[in-house]
Amino acid sequence: MLPDEKITLRSRLGFIGLGYLGSRIARRLVATGFPVIVYDRDHTKAAELSALGARVAPDPGELASDVDVILSCLSDDSAAEAVYFETGNVVCSARPGTRIETSFEGLAKFGGNLWIRFSLVPPNRYTRTASLGLFAPFAPSPIF
Repeated sequence: MLPDEKITLRSRLGFIGLGYLGSRIARRLVATGFPVIVYDRDHTKAAELSALGARVAPDPGELASDVDVILSCLSDDSAAEAVYFETGNVVCSARPGTRIETSFEGLAKFGGNLWIRFSLVPPNRYTRTASLGLFAPFAPSPIF
């Protein structure tokens, strides 16, 4: 996927982190009709989205290898570090051209052939709009 390529309903989206905010965003993406693969350390949160039509990945690396766009909503930089570089292995598992939408600035040190965009939007700007269905489905995830 090219960095300026439009995300369509055929774009395969991966969503990592299904907490209070992430679950609402992922739910809206599924309801909109996107093919979504989800992952959360708490497998019950992922199962809830599976009931709505999302596919559940067994780990972040497998999710990354099977999507065009990776979105994440993680609690802090240490969680993001673990998901992207350590046990989650997202950066090494993603295919060339995979787009990563994130607020994790730690990815700036990565110089591979992935398209990485950052957002510094506070979560209170997205929580209400996501729950009301007004969330733009391709917006970057907010920073905590």
